[in-house]
Amino acid sequence: MMSWMVSTYGYKNHSVRTGRWRYIRYYDDPEELYDHEEDPNEWNNPAATPLEKYHRLLMDRMNNELSENNSLPIRIFKK
Repeated sequence: MMSWMVSTYGYKNHSVRTGRWRYIRYYDDPEELYDHEEDPNEWNNPAATPLEKYHRLLMDRMNNELSENNSLPIRIFKK
């Protein structure tokens, strides 16, 4: 069983991290996937190329861990 860590940065920008993989989904739908065993500096994004079936299944599984509930961005006004 894989354990997950989910993080959010800004509005609807989420990532899921396992011991090996990191999947990122941005608010405007681009996706990124990184294999930290093979690519610890995140230079090779398999999601940017035609995907192997394994990568698509992994991304779909990790995407299911992301929240669909998002708070609206907070605007801070300076006086």
